[in-house]
Amino acid sequence: MRRQRHSLNRRILWVASLPAVLIVVSLTSLLYIKGSEVLDRVSHERALSIVSFMAPASEYGVLTGNRATLDALLHSVLATRGVRAAAVLDAETHILAQSGRLTGVPDQEVRGWGQPGVLHDARDTLTVVAPVELAPLSLELGGEDSPTPPVPRLIGWVYIEFDTEARRERKQEILLLALGVASFGLLLTGILARQLARSVSEPVERLVEGVRRMASGERHVRVKPRASSLEIAALERGFNRMADAIATHEEQLQARIDEATHQLAWQANHDPLTGLCNRRRFEEALDSLLSRTRRESDQSVLCFVDLDRFKIVNDTCGHPAGDALLREIARILQGRVREEDLVCRVGGDEFALLLHGCALDNARRIAEALRQAVADYRFSCDGRTFSIGASIGLVPIGEQEVSPSDVLIAADMACYAAKKAGRNQIVERLPGSPDAEPAEEALLPLAEAIDTERLLLHAQPIVDAQGLPCLWWEILLRYRDEAGVAQAPARMLAASERDGVGLALDLWVAERACEALRERDASGQGRVSLNLGRASIIEASRYFEQLDALCRRYERSPASLVLELGMAQVEELPAETRRFVELARQYGHALVLEHFDAGGLTRMGAVRPDYIKLGLVRLIDALGQEQAMALVGAIGALAHALRMRVIVAEVETPLMHRALEAMDIDYMQGEGLVAPAPLREMLAG
Repeated sequence: MRRQRHSLNRRILWVASLPAVLIVVSLTSLLYIKGSEVLDRVSHERALSIVSFMAPASEYGVLTGNRATLDALLHSVLATRGVRAAAVLDAETHILAQSGRLTGVPDQEVRGWGQPGVLHDARDTLTVVAPVELAPLSLELGGEDSPTPPVPRLIGWVYIEFDTEARRERKQEILLLALGVASFGLLLTGILARQLARSVSEPVERLVEGVRRMASGERHVRVKPRASSLEIAALERGFNRMADAIATHEEQLQARIDEATHQLAWQANHDPLTGLCNRRRFEEALDSLLSRTRRESDQSVLCFVDLDRFKIVNDTCGHPAGDALLREIARILQGRVREEDLVCRVGGDEFALLLHGCALDNARRIAEALRQAVADYRFSCDGRTFSIGASIGLVPIGEQEVSPSDVLIAADMACYAAKKAGRNQIVERLPGSPDAEPAEEALLPLAEAIDTERLLLHAQPIVDAQGLPCLWWEILLRYRDEAGVAQAPARMLAASERDGVGLALDLWVAERACEALRERDASGQGRVSLNLGRASIIEASRYFEQLDALCRRYERSPASLVLELGMAQVEELPAETRRFVELARQYGHALVLEHFDAGGLTRMGAVRPDYIKLGLVRLIDALGQEQAMALVGAIGALAHALRMRVIVAEVETPLMHRALEAMDIDYMQGEGLVAPAPLREMLAG
């Protein structure tokens, strides 16, 4: 019997182990081969992406022969991980610029490459090449009569060598990992096969009765443990666990349902990005707080926090960076309130704090600590450092009878007043207090604002950077408050879009501008820039039909009305923008792409503007003086290469003016040159 048992064990061991060994060896080989292929492909793709980026970036330097530009570009590429050497060749394969030591000399072999590709992939070096082509700019809109698109002209090549040592080391790591996995798999297979052989070699009759009883419908059958035999003991434990699993299946299922319900409830009341309570939970908590405060005669405070200069981070570094910043701000806010207080994210960059049982003086200290903490925080991304701020609206909640809507309006108005007063400030308001009413004036319907002549038009000249005569003004909309002071109507403009009168507002501005031009510009050489809202872009056909009628009525050429599109509108409405641009070209209007920065390079192809406008103060706030000026110069050179002209706005000081005079730009605008004035006065002057 013992000899037979051993023979059975051996046969089971072989039968169980051999397929597993084959599978493990096959999977190990496949892991190594596929891993090596993936590494090679990733290495090639990365190299091709770098050389493909370098080719158009080198176009200007190759075309102009600017070696300094090419050297700077190659130096930046050489800093990239894995790049050993790089060179830029002209059309005759002569080296224009070189960075690093080349292992080979580019020769006639490069001439055969008309697109980015891998030239060599040796053991130590990966060589890639990409042609540098000059693509003539065509501003034609296309159509049946459009000329044949110009053919790009080859003017050189970019040649880059990469060190493949890291790739070889990674392949060795994959091989070692594969061998480790194989060894572990074989060891585990041997152990399991031996255990299986031992378990099969022992009698299992005692389990038959238990199986039969379970099959007959008994749900509480258990087998007594047999410690004298490990195999039978294992089977008995497995049998008992199976019986326990069947008996408790319904309980486990119910527990999972309860857990899923709890998770859904959490998601319904929390912001997934920051983990803070969301607006729904905030409104519920505010309603409950008002009831409890009136009932217990307690004092609580609501704080609205609206971040300053948050959009700069989003526009400069992208939405992932903005999300990371919001998470950091959420952490700062949570770390500076009391345990009983509630911190919520109620909007994009807006937060709300409910300070339970908090005296106003204490709330002021908490709000000031929050404001200072946010102001002191520096957010770093892509080698840039950003400073932001927090405009805070503080609303005390006491025994007075007020609704949640009253409290929210007061907090919103207080926050708006903090923004208007210069940002990064704290403003207090009482719910329902009269001093909240002036901020509400900005929400008057457009029709009422026009009927009462509370809308004003100002103008600011756009000055030729070379000092040449330039009859060009940007039209600026203003709103006269109760005191007769002209205010920027930001909130009223938002309300006009919400109420569906944004198109009417843009056409009203265009009509007043045409009227003023006819009265004050007898030469017919003057022109004005009109800032457009979302509604005019969305309803482009209606806008241009009525704008064309205005041009005919006031005897103005379409060229005298320049249309300004904001980067935010272009990014938000890409399809509508393309249609708007097509109609603008058909009617003969020039286009300005304003609030332009480095992130706008991807949108230039869709708009193809005649002018791009840079906000100098905005760039300096985001990048600092030196980097902002460098960016203005770089974008100006690129725009001129694409036959576009550059307007630098927000020139607020004589120092900025002097710095820009030495740069290759076309127009300037700002308080440091000429301040805005009423439209008719400006055109008369």
